[in-house]
Amino acid sequence: MKIAVISDSKENSGGSLHVTLSALKSLQFFNIPNLDLDFVVTQKSVYKKLKNQYEGKIKLLDENILKFKISSFLYRNIFTKKIYHKFLLDNYFETFVKKNKYDLVFFITPSSLLLLCNKVNFIYSIWEFAYKEYPSLPEYNENTVANKDKYYNYACKHAFKIILFNEKSKNDFSKYYLVPKSKLETFFFGPLITNISTKINSKINQLIKNKRYIFYPAQFWPHKNHIYLLEALRKYNVNKEEKFFLVFTGHDKGNLTFIKKRINDLGMTKEVIILNYLDDEEICYLYKNCFAVAFPSLVGSQSLPLFESFFFQKPIMYNEKILDTFYQDATLRLNIDDHQNLGFNIEKIINNPKLITDIVKRGLEIYKASLNGNIIQEKLFKIFKKYQEYQNLWKNF
Repeated sequence: MKIAVISDSKENSGGSLHVTLSALKSLQFFNIPNLDLDFVVTQKSVYKKLKNQYEGKIKLLDENILKFKISSFLYRNIFTKKIYHKFLLDNYFETFVKKNKYDLVFFITPSSLLLLCNKVNFIYSIWEFAYKEYPSLPEYNENTVANKDKYYNYACKHAFKIILFNEKSKNDFSKYYLVPKSKLETFFFGPLITNISTKINSKINQLIKNKRYIFYPAQFWPHKNHIYLLEALRKYNVNKEEKFFLVFTGHDKGNLTFIKKRINDLGMTKEVIILNYLDDEEICYLYKNCFAVAFPSLVGSQSLPLFESFFFQKPIMYNEKILDTFYQDATLRLNIDDHQNLGFNIEKIINNPKLITDIVKRGLEIYKASLNGNIIQEKLFKIFKKYQEYQNLWKNF
């Protein structure tokens, strides 16, 4: 059986690119008889970034991106789509799948390409659907929500399996989209950052030198809730001789100007360090030297910072409203409705070293158990084997 593992990630997409890199590293050692995996990317910039490191193991969907986009647009038009169906024509993506003799397509990132899978069997990954709970956030505008619903509903009807991060996401998605849980699987490639050595950046080192800082690696979206950390830390630092600091890093997704204004309004310009999107080695350096990690985001019952904190053995204060219960004993619960709760957790880290040691130890154990390479292969093998059993019913039909 031949499977196309497809990433529709862009080069500056943050978490999406990390998942792509992590999947590549995991799947390049995937060695199961009679099962061939081709890793396919859709973006030329990502292909150029990866082709030297993974020569012969990665391919670009099409060099002619414009031609592909035009073809995709035509197929999604109601009128031209009817013509395709009436005359049993293959769309551009189906032609690619047929030409390469793929039996199955596995989308490891969300992608609009699933809408071209009329004659293609596929597995689809869904990362978040928080607009169901937070529809008023600006990033969940009408067009974005309409597209996500279109993709997810199509996947519910046509996907062989849908992949979610954990049991909480699985239960919530089943509830919101009325899809049977038997169609849903939980799977997570985990962070790639743990395989990267640290790099001491003299400029960064100077900024954090002799500072106790809370690290929050997150792109600047409204749903990432940087504002909570600013307001909560300001409350904690009042009348403290030794101040705590915040270090933010990530791409601006439209909210950075507002965050900087809030920092200025709160009089925290000396207590907040904002760094642009850094390379993995610099991120590792910030993890290793931080006092703790925070994750006040409104979205993400499981996340890369969670597992990165586990690996680097750093306590992580995680929004208790969204965290999967499986991880609760390995984290410090953060009540984002209470600004004093951040300070409460800081004091707990300072004054209860044995408790924190136990929490961090549980996190590391979860990391090792969840992201073991053999476990990842076993989970994928079961999914692929199940599909192969179905395929045997029509292989030569």
